[in-house]
Amino acid sequence: MKQNFTRHCVCVLALAVCLSGAAYAQTAPRSYYVRADGDDNNNGRSEAAPFKTLEKAAEMAKMGVIKTITVIGPLEGGSVQAAGNDEILITGKPDAGDAEKAVINKTVSISDAKVRFTHIRFEGRMSISGTVTLGEGVVVTGSSSDGLVSWWDGSLTMTGDAHITGNTKGPGISGDDRGTVIMNGNAKITGNAGAGIYNVRVVTMSDKAEISGNKGRGITGAAGASGASTITLSGNASITGNTAERGGGVYVGYRGTLTLSGNASITGNTAKQGGGVYVKTGQASMEGGTISGNKAEYGAGVYVPKDRIFTLKKGTITGNEAEFVGGGVYVEAGGTYNAQGGSVTGNTAGDGDGENVFRQR
Repeated sequence: MKQNFTRHCVCVLALAVCLSGAAYAQTAPRSYYVRADGDDNNNGRSEAAPFKTLEKAAEMAKMGVIKTITVIGPLEGGSVQAAGNDEILITGKPDAGDAEKAVINKTVSISDAKVRFTHIRFEGRMSISGTVTLGEGVVVTGSSSDGLVSWWDGSLTMTGDAHITGNTKGPGISGDDRGTVIMNGNAKITGNAGAGIYNVRVVTMSDKAEISGNKGRGITGAAGASGASTITLSGNASITGNTAERGGGVYVGYRGTLTLSGNASITGNTAKQGGGVYVKTGQASMEGGTISGNKAEYGAGVYVPKDRIFTLKKGTITGNEAEFVGGGVYVEAGGTYNAQGGSVTGNTAGDGDGENVFRQR
């Protein structure tokens, strides 16, 4: 009797192990693999039999249930097109050694697809028309094109520690008077020869997102007439150390709005007019945060041209330096400055007048 009971327990345990193994096999993440020395005639479902091109892997992901593509080592670019409504994850191996680190060194094109990238270094241009997320471990760098990332339509989310940097010719992100950019986490756009973000319809920054050290201002709102431009900074987002002729930090675009809240900051930017903010058209509203340490000839903190509006509800404008007048805020004749709260203090002006607020007559 005891022997039968023991035999029964062993069988039950063995069955449980088998079932748990089968369950793990069904739920374990699966991937297609891509490697430069692969073959598109492979089945792509193991590192030993990888595809050769991103296009082949994306086509397979679009057609079936596996929605992850793992890139091993360097590739020469590729495209993902018309991939349906499911998000495709394209990733490198997080723990890869130098030989297997995912690097894509030519143009990547995303068209009518939803794609998330992680743990990949892009050393060329990215063109998107769809929904794209740049996540943990993503760096886009090294291009000399009109935009490291550019598109006709769609949205781009930067999250985790995603970083766009090092365009030697133009902006980090270039829109076409359309598109949406969302930056959160510790995402950064730094060190580009043009604006950090140029001619994009909607820009939202939150958490610790940062745009810094770009030559051509931090953000240029959309310039065309296809719709109003919206720029929103909240959380601990920062725009710092950028330079331009007008609006070193933010240049509010066509019929645009800028809203600054929370602990967001626009600091240390430089321009001839509007070191921190230049309200080209539309209006800007400060509902919190800080505009400080910016420099300009006129309107070091904020420059408000004729027929434009700047409203201060909360927050601080301080420590800005104008070479001539308008250390904190410069208001052209016909411009509007609504002081409803907050503070404009501790700014300086070389002409000794209008250190905090200067209204042109």
